[in-house]
Amino acid sequence: MQDAWSGVLSWLFDGARFGEGWTPAKLRVFTKLAKALVGEGNWVSGKENVPEAVFPGRALVWMPRGGGKELVRHIRDGIAHGETKITKRGGELWILIRGAGRDSKPSAVIHIPASLIVRLHRAYLEMERGEA
Repeated sequence: MQDAWSGVLSWLFDGARFGEGWTPAKLRVFTKLAKALVGEGNWVSGKENVPEAVFPGRALVWMPRGGGKELVRHIRDGIAHGETKITKRGGELWILIRGAGRDSKPSAVIHIPASLIVRLHRAYLEMERGEA
């Protein structure tokens, strides 16, 4: 997985990701893929019900609004702004990101295995190449 992370980090910090060619329809497909990777029941949207706790070994994505593109942005922002906690569970690295907006209100709570971010990157690359 270490080899995959250099590509993932390059992608996360690339300002041109989701550029030309990423139509609203293509972004919806990417969001469906992202939700399938996280697990539909683990993806929660809405301004209410901000998760206070995360459960070990259970994926969670909460954002007031948005889809796959916003998930990638929150992951990037969490890493860039030091809002990330990494733990090891069952031989796998898990990443917890608690983002806050300028008004200090929660903007995202993301708890996912690092391998899911690698799979999300692969899905993005497949769509970028027109394979998905």
